Amino acid sequence: MKKNVDTQQRYAFRKLKFGLVSVAVALLFGISYQVSADETSVVSDISTEVTVDATDSSDINNTITDGVITDGPVASAIDSISESAETVIVPEESAEVGDIIDVNIDSTEPVITETTDGDKEIATAQATVTVTTTSIADPEEPVGISDPVVEVSEATATDEDDNYTYTQYEKVTKTTVTEIVKETDVVTNVIAPKADVVFIIDHTGSMSDQIEAVKDNIKDFVSGLDAHNVGVRLGLIDYEDSSDVNYIDFSGSRFTTDTDAFIQALEAITIRGGFEEPTTPLTYIASSGDYDWSTDADAKRFAILITDEDFDYYSAGVPSLESTIQALQAAGISTTVIGETYLQDEFTSLVNATGGIFVDIDSDFAQVLSNDILTWIVETIEEGRLLKVVTETYDFYIEVVAVPKVLSSADETTPISIKEDDNTPKTLAVKTTDSEQLPETGSQSNTMLSVAGVISLVLASWLVGFKKKIKE
Repeated sequence: MKKNVDTQQRYAFRKLKFGLVSVAVALLFGISYQVSADETSVVSDISTEVTVDATDSSDINNTITDGVITDGPVASAIDSISESAETVIVPEESAEVGDIIDVNIDSTEPVITETTDGDKEIATAQATVTVTTTSIADPEEPVGISDPVVEVSEATATDEDDNYTYTQYEKVTKTTVTEIVKETDVVTNVIAPKADVVFIIDHTGSMSDQIEAVKDNIKDFVSGLDAHNVGVRLGLIDYEDSSDVNYIDFSGSRFTTDTDAFIQALEAITIRGGFEEPTTPLTYIASSGDYDWSTDADAKRFAILITDEDFDYYSAGVPSLESTIQALQAAGISTTVIGETYLQDEFTSLVNATGGIFVDIDSDFAQVLSNDILTWIVETIEEGRLLKVVTETYDFYIEVVAVPKVLSSADETTPISIKEDDNTPKTLAVKTTDSEQLPETGSQSNTMLSVAGVISLVLASWLVGFKKKIKE
């Protein structure tokens, strides 16, 4: 008789195991692929039907409801996550300080483990849910991340049915991290300047070692202006003494917007002998009237003198440095000098008086020139807001220990009922493999597997619920 009772008990829990685990697998499939169908049916040669009853089972005490401890850590955490899922989201464009603009909930699939300890069957389930809530932070809050705040909740409850006594332990570890982050500043309006730029290049013999690098830097500079959509007109002069100055003409004008034509003229500059009298071309561009500088209110004027020497005054009538500075100031021309660093003092009065800068001729001066001219670009910047990002990580752990009761021949095995939110029993057909067919005679007790199925069903059920709620 006892053998028949044991066989009946094993058969009952074997069936319960396949039913609940099959439902759990189907529900987890729904999580992974966001299946929204009310019923999922997989055709196979062997299928097991499980009815999920919405009514309370008389065999389950009220301390455990729907597979979790009433008012226990898991139930409380589920309620908190539910509230987060139902949070009212405010559109970013109209959000104010304190308004929540995003809630994201992510979860892992439950991990089930099974062990035995004598006649005890032990099953555990673990899962993690992460809730990330983003809101508009107070502008005065400092940017940074807080230390984690860890809260641990635990509870234990016991239940029984006709065949087993169950001890259920729950633990939820909630870790909260708050971070204040700054959105990227956004440029909403750009007013690019108009600029007239004249390069004045020393072509005397001492420049032979540097002329090619100078040309390359100028070409890089011109390309950089194009990239920033600066409305630039370019002029070019190469010189030695006051009687040998080449004022390059571009189709009847001293300026051109054709960068290819400018670069072609630049490449044509050759090195010759002589001495350096740069005050002659500097004064000429400022006062001769031959250069039709733009008169637009937002246009800027630049002269860029490139030389490896200082000022010579050998020729008759060469303008003095003082008169040259006055002419440049009157014309509103900012003058930058690219020269040898040991000669910087010779050019200090010129660059300071006209609002220019001095740059080392042996440097990568293209970028320096670009930065100097691009400072005239007017940008309207919308400063990024501060966001408060609260990340709550819930680590769930459930352990169930099942201890068998002595089962008499007259007893009947009572399956465990799991209560759904609605009041309609649901039947779900899922596929099982050949190895999962129900045994006819006594194999080892599979109580822990059935308990694992219960846990998996519970965790999977509420995870699916949240996924659907978020999706809707």
